[in-house]
Amino acid sequence: MSRHPAADLLAVSDGLDSLDRFSLATTAAEALQLSRIERADRLQEMNTMADWVDEARRCLSSSRTSTGIGFRTSGSTGRPKFVVQEFDALTREIGSLGSMFADRTRIVSVIPAHHIYGFLFTVLLPVRIGVEVLDARAHSPPAVRALARPGDLLVAFPGYWQSLAGGGWPDDIDGASSGGPCPPDVAKAVRCDGLRRLVEVYGSTETGGIAWRDRDNAPFRLLPHVSRDEDEAVRKAVGGAMRRYVLPDLVEWQGPDLLIPLARRDGAVQVGGVNVYPEAVRAVLLSHPGVFDAEVRLMHPVEGERLKAFIVPKQPAGSAEDLRHDLEALVAQRLTPPERPRAFTFGGAVPANPMGKRVDWRIA
Repeated sequence: MSRHPAADLLAVSDGLDSLDRFSLATTAAEALQLSRIERADRLQEMNTMADWVDEARRCLSSSRTSTGIGFRTSGSTGRPKFVVQEFDALTREIGSLGSMFADRTRIVSVIPAHHIYGFLFTVLLPVRIGVEVLDARAHSPPAVRALARPGDLLVAFPGYWQSLAGGGWPDDIDGASSGGPCPPDVAKAVRCDGLRRLVEVYGSTETGGIAWRDRDNAPFRLLPHVSRDEDEAVRKAVGGAMRRYVLPDLVEWQGPDLLIPLARRDGAVQVGGVNVYPEAVRAVLLSHPGVFDAEVRLMHPVEGERLKAFIVPKQPAGSAEDLRHDLEALVAQRLTPPERPRAFTFGGAVPANPMGKRVDWRIA
């Protein structure tokens, strides 16, 4: 990999105090699995990004270095996990996915490279097929659409694809989507807009890529190095062994290598490409003294792209508007922007089916 011509000019210390510098060095060492063989102190002593790149290359080429790279989950419940994925598994994955995009001439991405999906598509894939990457995270969806040119692969997440639906595309544009299944109406809309192909990748930070599809409402097909194990698990070839992974979702199998995700096993939903947990949001709402019960779910596509909450007040005769203001202030203080309900509805009891059972918002 060649050095960027501006690398020697990028001072690591610019705008960073000693604590920031320590945190950045520690994070880099952890992600690259350098901490076991090289102290983060060594990175702190270096002054340019080029020095950091050279040090990372030196450590990664050492026989003493781990054969994996680390990624962190979103941590929407307050407990982000650090997951190490083996390079062998990642290269197998991009080998399978890369063949689908071998004719692309440029990658345009709105996914950060420290995300496992971003790492696969903006670090490994461009090396494999020999193309440049345009980091489009600073651009609005309409600007990204205007930047597109024939031969591009646009890498985004379901919420971003939703913001792009409804406009036209130049000829010969492919898309890739991950971070959860793309809503069928969104996938259909962007395909109807003129996108040549939209490939959805199914997986998670913990499992890596598992399966893919490129047709509306079709089941996901397991990648070649993945096989079905049990209803809730698959096996992947990693090195010379088969490793078992529990799927993040409840799924319906439609054959030995075809599956349809039904709902997140941990109850997470996607808001703006971020995993959020409605049950954790519900717990915050229930902490308010004026709330007797609550339910939280993802909005349906016609409603929007955020969470909504149904609230049962302890005092039905009280002012719902006052309680709404209190809850908006509470979630603003306690929750991240993707976790905050955008709409509140008030009633005497949470919605239930005719048998009296709460509606499962994950599947409904």
